[in-house]
Amino acid sequence: MKFFEYILFRALVLKLRFIPFFVLTPLCHWLAFILQYILRYRNDIIIKNLAFCFPNKSKAELKDLRRQYYFRMACLILESLKAYGMSGPELKSRYVLRYSKEVEEVLEKEGDLIMLCSHFNNWEWAGRALGIQLKKRLIGFAKPLSNAYIDSYIKHKRLGQNSDLIYKLKELSEPKMSSKSGRVISFLADQYPGVHDKRHTVVFFNKGINFHAGPSKFAYISKLPCLFASIKRNGDHSYIFELEILSAENHDSSIELSQVYANKLQELIESDPACWLWSHRRFKDQGIYV
Repeated sequence: MKFFEYILFRALVLKLRFIPFFVLTPLCHWLAFILQYILRYRNDIIIKNLAFCFPNKSKAELKDLRRQYYFRMACLILESLKAYGMSGPELKSRYVLRYSKEVEEVLEKEGDLIMLCSHFNNWEWAGRALGIQLKKRLIGFAKPLSNAYIDSYIKHKRLGQNSDLIYKLKELSEPKMSSKSGRVISFLADQYPGVHDKRHTVVFFNKGINFHAGPSKFAYISKLPCLFASIKRNGDHSYIFELEILSAENHDSSIELSQVYANKLQELIESDPACWLWSHRRFKDQGIYV
């Protein structure tokens, strides 16, 4: 059964490979309609999350944001699948890395650094696209999929010539993960902390919200430079991946770094609200899903 699922998945990827991007847009609208009105995928969770973060918006405004979110979600799904058939140069042209002179100086130095990302816009293209554009080796974290065939294929396709995916932090110390020029160690830091994970409670949308403490603690203990990554839309199915300094090498505390990250994330979400991942139970400890 798992292998049959894999064959169907590969067939869909192959079909999307030959579909031009101007055709992909109406397909995204079609998929968004199915997700919202036929499958009603996490309909209530999305509206509750939006209302929790934007209490001053009217019901009509929240519903409009939800509608926009379904389209952004559809774009993420189809873009991610299409990327498996895209060439490096084509992907690079649609996923442009941008940073200031200050960030360039940090990237030029030898040694590792931390990059804190988020589930905003299309984060799935980052592995291959940044591996092509960064001089340092990009290391990202992922959870293995239940289908080992699909997991192996995706892990291979998500990587660029200078990037790797690992499942556990301890893998960073393995010899095969070393790099003479240094590594960019990337975390998706906006995830809800698990039951056994350490957490930081910080102010986020004027409320005390738990964030996973791991990324900030790792940056604090290692005393590595830390960057904040924001992914912004640059037209249909095109993005700009911007880097900025999040904190100097000498952090005052790991929880302070989590707060600075939360501030930057909120600012990013407010700039384009429909583009964050609203369909997860991100605020479980707030009692809003009852």
